[in-house]
Amino acid sequence: FKVSLTLNHHYLLKATMIIPILLDIIIWSFLTERKPTTEAQTIDCLSDITNPCIHTNITCDTNTDCSINCISHSSCSYSNINCPISGDCHVICGATSSCQDSVIFASKSSKLNITGCTRTQCRNLAIYCPPSTNNAKNCFIAGGDDLGPGLSIYAIHGWDDIE
Repeated sequence: FKVSLTLNHHYLLKATMIIPILLDIIIWSFLTERKPTTEAQTIDCLSDITNPCIHTNITCDTNTDCSINCISHSSCSYSNINCPISGDCHVICGATSSCQDSVIFASKSSKLNITGCTRTQCRNLAIYCPPSTNNAKNCFIAGGDDLGPGLSIYAIHGWDDIE
């Protein structure tokens, strides 16, 4: 089985004119692929009655900053929190057991900032941190001196990613 392709001068000329235009489009789309200037996304997990986030997948939009507010008892427990790809992610674990037995996936986020982690809020929490960029840490975990038993932190560059 043999296939042969013959291009005449007319088609070859059009192809040579189109290739630079396509390259310009590809380069332009790559250079302009940045976070849109849209408002940041906020996901409120206030309680298991008003906005239940327990045992769920909490997912932020891609290319936008996102705040997840787990600010009542067990509000985000046993959940998968999917931080934005190419956006900053802020998770507030602000009440007893609010982030217990949950997983925060932020390895493809620009930054991750977790606040409120103490012994009772973040028990058995798993965190997938974004890698550092240009020696700047992008994973910030704040709380008391004891972040809680069973805390697992996954970071490509180890402690060089975490503050």
